[in-house]
Amino acid sequence: MNIELLEISCLHEKGKRESNEDAIFPKKNKANLKNKLFVVCDGVGGVDKGEVASRLICEKFAEYFNKNINNIQKKNFEKAFNFVEEEIALHIKKNPETDGMASTAAILFIDEKGIFAMHCGDTRISHFRNNKILWQSEDHSWVWEMLKRGILTKEEAKNHRRKNIITRAMQGKKESEPDIYFTKDIEKNDYFLITTDGIHDIIGNKELTKIVFLDNNLKNKMKKIHKICDEKSNDNFSAYIFKIKDINNNNFFEKMKNIFS
Repeated sequence: MNIELLEISCLHEKGKRESNEDAIFPKKNKANLKNKLFVVCDGVGGVDKGEVASRLICEKFAEYFNKNINNIQKKNFEKAFNFVEEEIALHIKKNPETDGMASTAAILFIDEKGIFAMHCGDTRISHFRNNKILWQSEDHSWVWEMLKRGILTKEEAKNHRRKNIITRAMQGKKESEPDIYFTKDIEKNDYFLITTDGIHDIIGNKELTKIVFLDNNLKNKMKKIHKICDEKSNDNFSAYIFKIKDINNNNFFEKMKNIFS
C-alpha cells in the first residue's frame, strides 16, 4: 500500500498566552508531501518545563522514527514511547530544575501497511470521511473518564472546572503508557487531524467536521480554526491536518483481496 498525500497544513499558535508550550513536528511551514511522521504536543508546567518537554518530545520521536523508518510495527511505537520517556528522564537528571515537566503527545505515522496513531494525554487524533468522524482517539483526562462512566453528561463536561486535568502525560516516568491504533481503512479524500485542547475545547466535533469539509483548501480550514480560537480560546492552539490523495496497493495479494472482498 502506498499512501499519497494531497495537501498538508498546520497551526502552532500561542494565542492569548505569553508563551507557547505546544510543539509540533515537522515545524511550522517545514512539512512536505513526503513526510511520514506528524507529532503534536501540549506541554505542562510553564515556560521552563512544559515548553521544554513538548519540544524535546517532538525532537526525540523524530529522531527515533528517522532511525527506524523502514521497520515500523506496533512494537516499534511502544519502543519509541519508551525511548522518548527515557530521554525525558535523562534530561531531568541533567537539569534538575526541569523536574515536574510533562507533555501530552499525539503521533500519526504513514506506513506502507496503513496509518498508525498513538497518543498520551488529551491531544486528540481524528479520522474524517464523507462529512463524518470515522474514528477519534479517547482523551486521557478526568472529564473523559467521568463521561465514559456516565457520571457526567457531555453538557456538564463541556465547562466542568476539572476539564483540563489529564490522567496521562509523558513525564519521564514508567507509569505512563500510550494508546496505539492502526488502520488500513483509508480512502481517497480522507482527512486526518491532530488537535490540542486549545482547539477542541472551543470547537466541538460537529463544528469541527463542518470546517474540515468546508472546501478543498486545507489552509482555509486552518484559517477558520485560527479565527475561532483567536476569538474564544485562552490557551495555545496547535494542529496538523493532511488529506489523502490516493491509495496504491502495490502488493499482488492485497490487490486480489480487494477484488474478491
